[in-house]
Amino acid sequence: MFSAPMAIREAFLVSLMALSSGYMVALLWRHKKQAQHLHSTSLSSKASPEQRATRTILLLMSFFVVLYILENAVFYSRIKFKDGSILYCVQIILCHSYATVNPFVFICTEKHIIKFWESKCGRIVNI
Repeated sequence: MFSAPMAIREAFLVSLMALSSGYMVALLWRHKKQAQHLHSTSLSSKASPEQRATRTILLLMSFFVVLYILENAVFYSRIKFKDGSILYCVQIILCHSYATVNPFVFICTEKHIIKFWESKCGRIVNI
């Protein structure tokens, strides 16, 4: 009785997040189409800022959904098997994985941050 309303609430919240991410992607796509009329970027082989932002949004949302499904599977396994020690540790790791990995995704997608670290590492190696 407790799990059905909780599952409905969780499904609603995840679908709300998916809708908002989809809306952001649609806005970025529309902005890219409008910007192509102003600039001739369609011939450029580099990814536009809109494309990079879209990839980042989709990557983060996909990663969140996968971790969320895994965390819920572990949670319901803990309830069913009533053996909490190992599954509890796995659940804690899964819960904190998104918050740990999320900043590194942003760091890896920002070119000026990558260039900064390359310059710092280059100076250290050259000494």
